[in-house]
Amino acid sequence: MLKVTALKDISIYANVVSQQPVSLLGALAFKPKNSMEWVDMTKGEVREDISMVVGLDPDLMPHKQAIVVGPNLFAVPLEETAEFRALLRMETAGD
Repeated sequence: MLKVTALKDISIYANVVSQQPVSLLGALAFKPKNSMEWVDMTKGEVREDISMVVGLDPDLMPHKQAIVVGPNLFAVPLEETAEFRALLRMETAGD
């Protein structure tokens, strides 16, 4: 899991991990559920439920070539540019 900190107000396209309740032999248990979704974060917000950041709102990185995947349009930060680092910080959760 990643610890993602927004350094500015941002929108990221990410794999979010949540806990889905299931019935197991009459008892309630939880299993991980992964979903790709847009996550809006405000400056200073920290999320630790993200396993992978796929892309950013293309308006945040206008010089990048935006790509389309299904109904989603986003910019992919292929390298950690100064602009990318100015938007968010990613660390391994628990560090």
